[in-house]
Amino acid sequence: MADEGAKTPEPIKRWAYPFKKKGDPNAKDSKATEVDDPRTYYEALATAEDGFYPVGANGLWHGGIHFGTQTGNALSQDEGVRCIADGEVIAYRIDNAYPKVTYECGEATYSRGFVLIKHKLQLPPAPKKATTGTKTDDKAATPAKTDSKAAEEPTLTFFSLYMHLLDWAGYEADEKRLRPGYWDGEKQYVVSSKSDDKEEKIAPGAVGLRIRDATTTPLPYCQTAASLRLVKKARRKATSPLRVSSVAILFQQTKAVVMYSRAN
Repeated sequence: MADEGAKTPEPIKRWAYPFKKKGDPNAKDSKATEVDDPRTYYEALATAEDGFYPVGANGLWHGGIHFGTQTGNALSQDEGVRCIADGEVIAYRIDNAYPKVTYECGEATYSRGFVLIKHKLQLPPAPKKATTGTKTDDKAATPAKTDSKAAEEPTLTFFSLYMHLLDWAGYEADEKRLRPGYWDGEKQYVVSSKSDDKEEKIAPGAVGLRIRDATTTPLPYCQTAASLRLVKKARRKATSPLRVSSVAILFQQTKAVVMYSRAN
């Protein structure tokens, strides 16, 4: 879709294939390399079990592609999927553990994890036209007045979606696995004015947000406009439940900062 006034994200400068090309398994110390021929992907995706683009195996429209065991024979999928271009993370979700569903033939797991990224494609500046002609008089030689602010080139905003991603338990089980770049840094949130929870015992007459941890244990009540900063202070064991072991509230003027730490 056309994007007339969006300032973010920055225009795309770099592109990348989702996965690198797998190294030669028969060569010593062979490493994955960047894909420089699109046929590498054509051949790999031709071996996929399902999830073809643009029409799936069932004959219906399928707007994406699937990477699985078969494509992993040619692509270095163990290193994690990469964003196809520069962009801005709009939304993401990660399961604590893969959900399960029961069929007549048995139980199966699936993933609800995803990342949605916004991209901005901007055309390069148009080449300047060479001026030709013969100077006849001063009036003809005078350049026409133009707007001092150069017009921006047209842009196109599009989105890429990455689905069925690894759960949190998978990251906890492998400390060496690379974490997504957008996980870095301190996370801070502000309680919206739309929050309408009430806690008369804690804050009589106030309206804000009622907070609970993953085990539904009540945490401190935050009023509207409160700023919450989430900080990981300790690493929990992979087998322990996700819960909050300590909470610190720092009041500054009308805002409260809440710092959470994971249990050991």
